[in-house]
Amino acid sequence: MKSATFLNVKEKDKNKLLFELVERFYYEGEKIVIFTSDEDRANELDRFIWVYKQESFIPHKIFKYSEEDAPEKIAVVYEELNPITAKVLIVYDKCNLNFAVNFERIYEFVEQNRDDILESRKRYKFYKEKGFLMHYEE
Repeated sequence: MKSATFLNVKEKDKNKLLFELVERFYYEGEKIVIFTSDEDRANELDRFIWVYKQESFIPHKIFKYSEEDAPEKIAVVYEELNPITAKVLIVYDKCNLNFAVNFERIYEFVEQNRDDILESRKRYKFYKEKGFLMHYEE
């Protein structure tokens, strides 16, 4: 069954939580797509994943087009693209909902500001109406 998990996060902790998710999925052998808002953010996350934890080597790549045979299991994208046929989407920056529902598992960050909370409620409702099993984590 498809699922969507909303993760309550403070802005200062968002990258750390992203890394924890990426690391967990990497060691589980799961392919994931991380959606970002633009190329600059993709480059920022790329650097962060490389340097955050020196003892962890997590191969990943910024993708601009599909590469189903790519050796990387972690794709950072800023276009609505699933370049490695992943089943897991981490929504770092909001993407189109019709793109997101193509994944089996979705992880969304909920930052503690009024606009983001209101947007997250709409997204939560949309996923629920599409039949996703819903989760919320503090």
